[in-house]
Amino acid sequence: MESRARILIVDDDAILRDTMRRVLNAEKYQTSMAETGFAALELLVSERFDLVLLDANMPGMNGLEVCQRIKGDPQLAGVGVIILSGGLVESEYKSAGLESGADDYITRPVPSRELLARVQAVLRVRTAEQA
Repeated sequence: MESRARILIVDDDAILRDTMRRVLNAEKYQTSMAETGFAALELLVSERFDLVLLDANMPGMNGLEVCQRIKGDPQLAGVGVIILSGGLVESEYKSAGLESGADDYITRPVPSRELLARVQAVLRVRTAEQA
């Protein structure tokens, strides 16, 4: 399942979205992208995803709010969430991210190899939980 997992990349920065997409596509993950939390929630309702990579600091609806909505929706129960942040790096923000239901919280910049390792780890846990 991991090599064909569907991953939604949510970030208001087009360069960061494209960079993550290239890294994940090179490893045969299927990716879609959203620029806002609202757009992400719409995609999550209409398509099936295994994992969401979610920017913590977005205008309109921040990543923690999006994560809470994902984790609070029974139809999205199997979707993993990794929050990424370059600005909200203090321990209190990381704790708040994990308390919102995120499966991981990554501080940017993150090397491609580490990003892939964390994605694979969350997908393995999600697969085990569903089995």
